[in-house]
Amino acid sequence: NDQISRYYNACDVLVNPSVRNPVDGLNVCVLDAMSCAKPVVASNVSGSPLAVVNGATGLLVPENDPPALAAALAKLMDNPELRQHMGQAARQRIEQELGWPPLARRYIEHFARLVA
Repeated sequence: NDQISRYYNACDVLVNPSVRNPVDGLNVCVLDAMSCAKPVVASNVSGSPLAVVNGATGLLVPENDPPALAAALAKLMDNPELRQHMGQAARQRIEQELGWPPLARRYIEHFARLVA
């Protein structure tokens, strides 16, 4: 959706402070932001660690730790070059590993192994 992309493109960082619960998975907003070349600051719970590579595509912090969340956000806001580098790495991760084409290839390969 173009309107959603405009919002992501207008921001510098996506912050996703999730808390652990038995039904929470990977929040799609994390993937959307990464596809728009935005670094992610997220809690190190649920599905976020599956997408965010700590120190490469964003920063992972302990859940329920506002000082750690604030420090991670300040680190990115105070360093535009780091923000841009992580954002580009995030987009590359989506394109190469987490987008529909690479996921579809992996599913096809997996199913082919199952029926072989």
